Amino acid sequence: MSLNLFSTTIFSVTIGVGIDYAIHFTSIYRTFRKEGDSNKLAVDKAYNYASRPIIANALGFAIGLSILFISPLKVHMYVASLMWVSMILSSFLSLSFLPTILKRLK
Repeated sequence: MSLNLFSTTIFSVTIGVGIDYAIHFTSIYRTFRKEGDSNKLAVDKAYNYASRPIIANALGFAIGLSILFISPLKVHMYVASLMWVSMILSSFLSLSFLPTILKRLK
């Protein structure tokens, strides 16, 4: 896959969509913290509350765009590939790396 203006633009858009997962998780975490839960308990509750919707959205979005793999245009295959990578990676990082960081906050 060549790196050109189109592929970088599409990848930027997909990263922007993936950031929504981190925002979703963080806002739920902050809600539990405002309710008086400890830091670790708030992270655990946020994980239990947000993990299924985040995974379902990422997989649903990526699988939905898989139809582009059978398109005769190469650019559609690139879009589908970038979406798969960014959706899966951003959901994984939002559910593994972000809780680890939040648990270490004071």
